[in-house]
Amino acid sequence: MNSEAKDLEFYKMLEGIKKVTRYQPFKELQENVAGHCYMTIVLAFDIMNKYNLKLNKEHVLEMLLYHDLPEIGMTFDFPADVVARTENMQAKKAELEQAKVENISETYSRKQIKKLFIEFETKKTREALFANLMDKLEAAIHIATNKCSGFKCNEDYEFIINYFAVYAKHFPELNKLISAVRNNLQQLYDEFKNKN
Repeated sequence: MNSEAKDLEFYKMLEGIKKVTRYQPFKELQENVAGHCYMTIVLAFDIMNKYNLKLNKEHVLEMLLYHDLPEIGMTFDFPADVVARTENMQAKKAELEQAKVENISETYSRKQIKKLFIEFETKKTREALFANLMDKLEAAIHIATNKCSGFKCNEDYEFIINYFAVYAKHFPELNKLISAVRNNLQQLYDEFKNKN
């Protein structure tokens, strides 16, 4: 297979990211992984510029472009709350994703994808921490925009309210923005508790 044909196969494979559904248990919240990735990039670009963050912007955007690539070929994304609370599931997800990224990198001669994915997952650079914050922040904003539709228990709300806190602490310059998102989710949580 010549180089151009291999490139075409890579681009066709990338189309699969549009077919993976997020929030499988909550129909009202469902979106595809491509939509999520797009919004993480838009958020990152806007926030890095607005708050004048000292980051390698291009590098952050590259990480976000590829951070969910291993989900191609799945029907549903791994449920974040289950993964976060279950070490077994974390290990299984990490193993599957690592194997998928290695396969993609080797098959399509895209070594940088593996390197970017490992950096995103190991979170050892400021850029990786910020990319992870954007990944979690996008989820919180998506859920708040859709008024947490489909959530049925306190644990759902508590998880999403605290989901991005681990990464937010590394960026105190964003405290007011993070507070606004948390307050919006808290308001939805309070409405939920009052109904039940």
